[in-house]
Amino acid sequence: TALPSLSVVAEDLLASLRRINEVVDSVRQIFMQKESSREAVDLGRLLREISDSAIAQATQARIELSSERRNDIVISGHMIQLRMVFLNLLQNAIAAVKENLSQRSVSIRLEQREDTAVISIADNGPGIAVELAPRIWDLYVSQKAAGTGIGLWLSRLIVEHHQGSIQYATSALGGAEFTVHLPLQSN
Repeated sequence: TALPSLSVVAEDLLASLRRINEVVDSVRQIFMQKESSREAVDLGRLLREISDSAIAQATQARIELSSERRNDIVISGHMIQLRMVFLNLLQNAIAAVKENLSQRSVSIRLEQREDTAVISIADNGPGIAVELAPRIWDLYVSQKAAGTGIGLWLSRLIVEHHQGSIQYATSALGGAEFTVHLPLQSN
């Protein structure tokens, strides 16, 4: 395979820097309790973008990444903040299953239940240690040796900022499953 040109690498780097800047601004708005403008967020499209961005990493680590989603589920929210939540949950799932010696599976599911969007990210990793489970939403609590303990705390803060909820359970795959409930956009 040919290496990407310098201009392609530079464009990718600039796009990444713009996304980082958006994330920093978005997090700052959350902590300042400042309401930024909400927009219509197509969750199916957002989850497709996030899973597409993880395909190379999953393939390299021999992880089966499956996705089941509808494309017509729209909420009112902050795209950048929601991207942070789902990217964090997906990256956590990928990191967890890398420890498996045999089959490695991560699934993303999006469905609508009445007036709520339900997003689940599940894996067949080791799950959350029983003694840690009650504290996973606390700041600086992490099961990962190099974890910061900010990801799940921030994810919960963002989801609640969107009038939603997030829960952890043991997945049907045997690992962790994080389920996010978000109210649909009113017409």
